[in-house]
Amino acid sequence: MTNIPTAHDETDKGLRQIDFRQLGRDSRSILRTFDKWALGAAIAALIVMLVAGVTPILAFVLSPAVYAGIALARPHRQKAAPRQEPILTTEEEQAFLNAGAATANIMTQARLIPNRTVRRQVRAVGANFGKMLDAMQADKRYRSAPDYYNLLVHGFEQQMISYMRMIERKVNLAQPQVEHFEENIVPRTLTVAESFYQDYHLNDVLDLATLIEMHKLNLDNIDGTDLENDEDAYSNGDGAEPDRENPALTADNRSDGSNERETRGSK
Repeated sequence: MTNIPTAHDETDKGLRQIDFRQLGRDSRSILRTFDKWALGAAIAALIVMLVAGVTPILAFVLSPAVYAGIALARPHRQKAAPRQEPILTTEEEQAFLNAGAATANIMTQARLIPNRTVRRQVRAVGANFGKMLDAMQADKRYRSAPDYYNLLVHGFEQQMISYMRMIERKVNLAQPQVEHFEENIVPRTLTVAESFYQDYHLNDVLDLATLIEMHKLNLDNIDGTDLENDEDAYSNGDGAEPDRENPALTADNRSDGSNERETRGSK
């Protein structure tokens, strides 16, 4: 037997579809704004009620109700939302965003894995993905994001979705694939993700090695033993450095000194 909807059913259905909370918010928003036409109608209604002999108290109570009714009944234009310019992203940045969304989905799915060991390994994979994406974002370098997403993150996410569907539905025919995913795909993905992370920092490692070699050369040029010898040389006598470049001058000075002593002796 076919149930024919009646007018009463349609009315109930329409009432259920009304969002009374939203209606209340819209009404408060309208009443907060001043409406000169509704105010004029309220004043006119107040005068009419006083002339008609309505008690002043009742007239002053009803006139605000007239204002609210007129203000709510009149059509109001909603202010257009400010236009937001679309955020343009490059292909590399879009791949980075896709990798972030896929990583979040992997971590969400990992909580539903019944096997504790597999759950822990999948979380480690997701954490490694997140670590790599954090490094890209900190460096503002997204050149490797497309390969990272397309070749690693996206493929693992798709396998993860299929794996969860098979174990939730308890499909016995998929047991070999389930075991292969748990025993092979997950640990191998973790290894490759860690290797990708290390290779990403290869240029940084080379830069650090270059800086170290340059600093070692600077340290070799500033030899500590030479500085000590110079300090010993300056500490002779009154601090005057002997003239190593002109030994003849030193010999002449000694001979002049001996001649002077001989002259004094003869006197």
